[in-house]
Amino acid sequence: MSEPIAVFSVETAKLILEKLNIGGGFKSQDPINPRRLNKDSEFHDSVALVYRNDTAETIPPYACLRVIGSEFDKEMNNDVVLVDKPNGTDSSFVFNGMYDVKSGQFANCYTGNVRCRVQEAIAEGVWGPKSDWHVEPNGTPAIRLYGLSEDSEIAIGQTTEVGSSDVFVVELQHVGGDDGTALQQCSYTYDITIVGEDTILKAGDNIGLNPNKYRRMNLGAYTKATHGLACYLNGELSVFTSNETPIAGTC
Repeated sequence: MSEPIAVFSVETAKLILEKLNIGGGFKSQDPINPRRLNKDSEFHDSVALVYRNDTAETIPPYACLRVIGSEFDKEMNNDVVLVDKPNGTDSSFVFNGMYDVKSGQFANCYTGNVRCRVQEAIAEGVWGPKSDWHVEPNGTPAIRLYGLSEDSEIAIGQTTEVGSSDVFVVELQHVGGDDGTALQQCSYTYDITIVGEDTILKAGDNIGLNPNKYRRMNLGAYTKATHGLACYLNGELSVFTSNETPIAGTC
C-alpha cells in the first residue's frame, strides 16, 4: 500500500513558501539578520540543566550557584539540580541565565561559556564566589574570565574544573589546640577569615595538616599566629604560610 501524498496548487504552494520565508523553491533561504536577534539571549555552549530555587532569596541574572545535589522532581518529571547561595566553601558551581528566579521557581543553569556577575573591573585569572551571587578574584575557583560585557557588572568567561585560586591574605583567630612541647608537636587551630571580612572560610582548622601546605617542626612550642597566606587548591582552602614562630629556649 503506497503512502498518501498531499498535492497543492501552485498558488497554495507559493503561499506556504512565503510563510516559511523560503524563496526560489527549497534551494535558498533568507540569511539571518543578526540585528533581529535578542542581544541578551542566553550565552552558553552546552545543554542547560534545570534547577529549583530552594533559597529564600530571588536569584539575580547570571548569578553563581553552589551545587548541593540533585533529585528527581515529580512536578518537572525530570532530574533537577539543587543549588544554594555560595558560602565560601568548596563546591561545584553553575550559573543562572538571564532572568530573576524567585524562591520556589524552576529555571535553567549553565556551564561552559557563560555570563557571570562581578562587582569590580576584572583581572586575568580564575574567579569564584565567596558568600554572594557574584564572583571575585580570590573566591572559590569557578570561572576563568575573558572580559566584561556591555554591562560593566557582567563578565564573560569559561567555567573551570576546580583548580587553584589566586593567593590572598587571611586572618587566623586562635580557637584551640596546644602550643607544643619538647615531646609534642604544636596543634593550634584557627578560625580562618579573609582580612577585613567576617565570613569564616574554615572553622577550627589545624593549619599544619592537609589540605594546608604549611608545616611545623615535629616537636617544640610555637607562638600563636595572627595572619597567613592562603589559596584554594582543588576546591579546598589551603594555608601555605603563617606568622607562627618557634619558641627558642635552652635544651
